[in-house]
Amino acid sequence: MARYLPAHGIEVVVLTASHQAEVMIVDENIISIKDINHQSKALPDYIWRVSKKLFRMFGFYNGIHSYWLSKVIASSDKIIEIVRPDIIVASYPCIEALEIGIKLSESYGISLVADFRDGLLFEPLETKILRKKSFQKHYGRIEKKVAESAKLVISISEPINNYFSYKYNCPNLLTLPNGFDLKRGDRLTNFKWNNNFIHLVHTGRISSSRESSSTSSESLLSFSKGVMRLYEICPQLISRLKIHFVGSLTAGERASLSEFVKQGLVVLWGHQPRSTALEFQMRADYLLLITAPDQTSLATGKIFEYLAAEKPILAITRGTEAERILRSTGAGVAVDPSNPIKIAEYLSLIVSREAFGNIRKQDQINSYSRASQMKLLASRLAEIIS
Repeated sequence: MARYLPAHGIEVVVLTASHQAEVMIVDENIISIKDINHQSKALPDYIWRVSKKLFRMFGFYNGIHSYWLSKVIASSDKIIEIVRPDIIVASYPCIEALEIGIKLSESYGISLVADFRDGLLFEPLETKILRKKSFQKHYGRIEKKVAESAKLVISISEPINNYFSYKYNCPNLLTLPNGFDLKRGDRLTNFKWNNNFIHLVHTGRISSSRESSSTSSESLLSFSKGVMRLYEICPQLISRLKIHFVGSLTAGERASLSEFVKQGLVVLWGHQPRSTALEFQMRADYLLLITAPDQTSLATGKIFEYLAAEKPILAITRGTEAERILRSTGAGVAVDPSNPIKIAEYLSLIVSREAFGNIRKQDQINSYSRASQMKLLASRLAEIIS
């Protein structure tokens, strides 16, 4: 938003949390407010975190970033005086950002826009903490308040918007998924790549912060079974295909790939800078996406990076927003994680360098560019301002 909206006449100031000594730091268009969550090693901060954790353990509500929330509210007069905003866009996660948006909107009469980058109560990101009734009630109150008071509710996917429409009868909804930047950085000139192989590349983590990440690992296991099935049929696979995993993997994920690593079929690169991961995407012949199945709103930023790379995508997923995007754009195929035989069939097409998927719809793909998305958002924000 800070990069693209100014081109449409909308200046952006980012209010965020940071581990710092001062309560507030203003640096051009970024206002950082002190938070002592996780990083601060000072004894008083550690004692504060432990006490709040005990509150949560005994069932009382206390947000992870409640310190940041309190400092923002205490500094709100100064923040509003500096920025004088026409609109407040509160983006979840975290829950405290929504609370700040509600408080500033009510206190200063400023229009509120709520932006959900994950589901709050619908297919929630924070499933573990929501087992506690105090958190369920608090999150429910915040979600209801936002739905009733926001001038616009933005969500990352259509299923989340459908939820807000059905549950709260929200009239003003906008789907704004993750997207990609057309400028992807400089190419790595010293990058070694053996063109004698067909390269299938997966970038990023497989497990995520969601509890459903365990089923992502199950999808990887199914993919491994598909590879094994193809290898049994076609032993010369090793001399023709390289499968690259560029990103951090869990011990269990590495174990499921260990046999292929020994054979030289799979290469584990570990965590790499984002620029390197993007370079792998650009050099790949095909791209691999592995997600947990049956999460209707799930479409990580990875799939949009893949769209920008303009390489065919093999997605091991089912019943997700990522699957819908692949089908609508023609950028690749989605294979049910529970069907290793089908996975092997598509891997066979890759080894044979055969095309798969529908005809690539470039106009549809371009709608996921950040420039297109921010142009749409700017028009909606301008309507609210006017």
